[in-house]
Amino acid sequence: NNKNNDNIDYKLQLQEYQIDESLRAIAEVFCYVCDNEADAFWCLNNFLNLPFKQYGHKEIGIYHQINNLSRLLEIHDRGLCNHFKNHKVLVEMFSGQWFKSYFTCLFPTSSMDRIWDRIIGVSLDYMAYISLAILQSKKPFILEKTNKNDILNYLLNIKDLNVDIILEKSVELFGVSAEVDPDE
Repeated sequence: NNKNNDNIDYKLQLQEYQIDESLRAIAEVFCYVCDNEADAFWCLNNFLNLPFKQYGHKEIGIYHQINNLSRLLEIHDRGLCNHFKNHKVLVEMFSGQWFKSYFTCLFPTSSMDRIWDRIIGVSLDYMAYISLAILQSKKPFILEKTNKNDILNYLLNIKDLNVDIILEKSVELFGVSAEVDPDE
């Protein structure tokens, strides 16, 4: 029982560390983009409040994005969707980290303003389209992985993404989805 409590404590500490890392990375982007610390703080504060304004709570927003990504995968890429199902990879196992960090875990600081322009300018829901574009851009590498751990390890450690390709593909996917579902 004591070992179980230690395991729970470790998981909580790891989760807190990941949240701290995400916040640090998000703040770093605003320090990079803004001219001074006051502007960076103001932008960071407003950016972090977007999920509360749109969904009422950040966690609800993350679950909403996970559901959106799952739905988009089913509609636009049955091959990847089936590969994940066959290997028991749930979308939340990798995308939760992507969404919590607003993609700072995937892209360099110097590219984040371009990614966030789309998220802020369109909607937080656009994060699911960016995620699908990432998955589709790495589809051959994902499909060559033959077990759950290899797939997740790959998806949680992607570092060589082409921002231009991802943004172009996300715009294309968003446009196609708007034609399919006018309520988007």
